[in-house]
Amino acid sequence: MKLSRQECGLVQSVRGVRQHQLFDWAMTIEYRDGAWDVFIRGPSLSKRGVGSTFESAWDAFCKTELEEQPRSTPR
Repeated sequence: MKLSRQECGLVQSVRGVRQHQLFDWAMTIEYRDGAWDVFIRGPSLSKRGVGSTFESAWDAFCKTELEEQPRSTPR
């Protein structure tokens, strides 16, 4: 199987994460309504890339800065 540059980048990113860094983090890759959506969310940060192909979504994801998530307040 030949992977694109973007697919190789995804695999390397996942391999490079240390186990303790994965606590409460989630990565979602979806294809819906003709678009790819790559989204990662953690306890306080998130990052997203969207595109018509996986390659364009991953490139957009890589160029996007991490965004701070609003903190939920305890009730």
